Amino acid sequence: MPHGAILRELAAIGRNARPRVAFRGAAGVGVWASSSTYEYIFGQSANGAKTLSAIDVAANGCGINVGIKVDHDSNLWVACQADPTFQHGLVQEYANGTLAGTYAEACPSPSCSLWYSYGFDVATDTFNHVFAGLTYFQMTEGTTTTVGSGFEWWSSPSVAPALIALPANNPVTAVYFFDVDSIGNIWFDYEGCTTTCGFGLAEIASPTTAPIFVPALAPGAIGYPGGVYVSNGGNVLNVTDQESRTVSQYKLPWTPSETPFNVLGPTYLNDAGCGDPVSGGFDQTETRQADGDQCGWLDVGKLKKKGKSRYSAVTNPNFAGLGGAAYVPSDK
Repeated sequence: MPHGAILRELAAIGRNARPRVAFRGAAGVGVWASSSTYEYIFGQSANGAKTLSAIDVAANGCGINVGIKVDHDSNLWVACQADPTFQHGLVQEYANGTLAGTYAEACPSPSCSLWYSYGFDVATDTFNHVFAGLTYFQMTEGTTTTVGSGFEWWSSPSVAPALIALPANNPVTAVYFFDVDSIGNIWFDYEGCTTTCGFGLAEIASPTTAPIFVPALAPGAIGYPGGVYVSNGGNVLNVTDQESRTVSQYKLPWTPSETPFNVLGPTYLNDAGCGDPVSGGFDQTETRQADGDQCGWLDVGKLKKKGKSRYSAVTNPNFAGLGGAAYVPSDK
């Protein structure tokens, strides 16, 4: 089944079963939880337990929301796998729970006759650039069709996006999750092959001027790619592994043959063997880290001295298929 048809089917299932949650602004929200199943962003209390607000992103044209981030102004950014026509992904910005802007993935060339894309994540930088990850794109210009994976970025929602297509001879076949560091470089996990196939980590240096692909962890280093998040003022890169249910922390700037200086988790695993942290982030004081868990809860970790962590599962009747979490305010 084509990916667009799969997205339509998943969206139909979620919308038929979705709860009816009244929108009540964003007052008191301490953490946002992204439910791709219901196509809502739920605004929770600081401990994650109580629903205070809800954003019906489907009503705003966002299909199958996954990764989310909160910027330094406490605005919420949402990655949508599909627009209402299921032809391309979207990035949406929310201020105080209200839609403030929509950035549509699109062909960067006016001669394009076809564009299709989707992705899982979003990020912004300190230069007011907005980035969308393209897990897959297909572009037709004249008689030439190009398929690949990469990123698009905008300086404002009113301008056409610029495409960052990954260069030839790189190992990447699909971009998963990503973030942008304090000097504007993209860090992302991916699926791909070198001598072996699997999941790895890489960097795009100077993405908005002269993009350079820089390998970091070879395919096979990650069990299954999850959220990528830059914390500690740009000094720490956090990579969630959905398979091991852990968050590996690396020092930035990156050095060759780097290994994690700390590992958070593992997150909660229930008696049925379900536990799948997808993506998330840190609170302003970096004493808590949360991931949306695909099994239907928030994985909330209390971070203690000497790098130790203790995770618990925060459940809620509204939660289903959580793909992202973001604290308000965040540490951005």
